[in-house]
Amino acid sequence: MSLSVRPGRLADQRAVAALRVVTWRSAYAGIVPAAYLAAMDPVALGERRVARYAVRPPSDVDFVAERGGELVGFAHGGRYRDDDGPADGAGEVYALYVTPAAQGTGAGTALLEATTAALRGAGLDPVLLWVLADNHRARRFYESHGFAADGTTHTWEAGDAALPEVRYRAIATR
Repeated sequence: MSLSVRPGRLADQRAVAALRVVTWRSAYAGIVPAAYLAAMDPVALGERRVARYAVRPPSDVDFVAERGGELVGFAHGGRYRDDDGPADGAGEVYALYVTPAAQGTGAGTALLEATTAALRGAGLDPVLLWVLADNHRARRFYESHGFAADGTTHTWEAGDAALPEVRYRAIATR
């Protein structure tokens, strides 16, 4: 079955939320506290995604990956959100998740390329992203796709846990 990547739609947001919960519980096991992951509610998350999607900034981009009519991944990006950016007008990949069964099939690559191209096409450059410092698989993925840690770090709060994140910058196109 071939992979297709297309812009996300409002109608996708509940499925994206369910996919996010599944992928977080897999990707972040042993990194994010188990209680935090267990408390994730795909229904509530889906409702929040639907509400936010309807009022998202015009600079936001959303893509989904499908294989055989099944959603296997999503990516979301837009204008860089923090005030520590290297330049006004930077872009950010906010999220990129692929189901465990579809990892290694090219879905992540296709989503990252589509998101990065859309951000740059909207004049948002450089493209940045944040990744948990202990998420070594994701870090290798981004590094293999032309991103490099730029030395900026911060902490993400997951319940009672303070987890270090590393900022990456796109330094090359594939």
